[in-house]
Amino acid sequence: MQRLVYSFERVHPSAGSPGSDPIVGDPIVGDVIVAIAMAAVGIVGVQRRVDGPPEAPQALLTFPNDKTLLRFNLRIERALALRNVRIAKIRIVDDSERRIEQRAVA
Repeated sequence: MQRLVYSFERVHPSAGSPGSDPIVGDPIVGDVIVAIAMAAVGIVGVQRRVDGPPEAPQALLTFPNDKTLLRFNLRIERALALRNVRIAKIRIVDDSERRIEQRAVA
């Protein structure tokens, strides 16, 4: 299983570009949740959790295999672009972080 943490940020479109202009400081967590749900539709085995402040959310995603990860990543970029959001950073969760998380849950 592959576990990744995605960080997101709002993309401010250039003046006069089509699409909605987001309000500066507008929380993006709703847009992120919708985009993740859209990207995961029909893909079996993707587990997700969104945390962090509404202005800069992070999503922990678990994928059962590399094929699922690739399929999701191809979709998430498009789903986020529709909402003027982009992935700022992707970080791999290593085994030591998994153990800490499991102890916290127990």
